[in-house]
Amino acid sequence: MKNFAENENFKLVKLINGEDIICTINSKPSPENVLDVLNPLKMQVIPKMTQDGIEESLNLSHWVHPYTETRSFQVPMSSVLLVATISPGLSRYYEYTLQKIDREDQLALEELDDIDNEEIFDDLLESMNLNNKSVH
Repeated sequence: MKNFAENENFKLVKLINGEDIICTINSKPSPENVLDVLNPLKMQVIPKMTQDGIEESLNLSHWVHPYTETRSFQVPMSSVLLVATISPGLSRYYEYTLQKIDREDQLALEELDDIDNEEIFDDLLESMNLNNKSVH
C-alpha cells in the first residue's frame, strides 16, 4: 500500500451539517461544484475518563458505512464548509485506520466465503417452525 503520510491529497473536509471527514481528494477532474472524495472516514472526538481527568481521543470510522461499500463519493460543494490539509501525524493515523479497515473487511469476506448457503437455507427453514408441510 502507498505511504499515505506523504500524500498532500489527504484533506479534512468540514461539512455544513457539522460532520468532519478525512479523505483523499481525487486528483482526476470531477464535475463542477462537486468535491470527489475517496475513502472518507468520519472524525469523532470521544471524551473518556482517566486518572488525570477527562481526556479526548480521536476515532476514525466509515463515513456512510454500513449503508454502502462504496469508497468514492461526490459531495456537492454547497455542502462543504472548508477543506484543509491534515497534519503528518493525522495522515499516519488515517493511513493506519484505512489499513486496519481493509484487513477487517478482507477477513469478513473470507468468513462469508466459508459459509455454506445450503446450511443457511436449512437454518432459516428450521427457524420458521412450520406446522404445515407446504410453504407459500
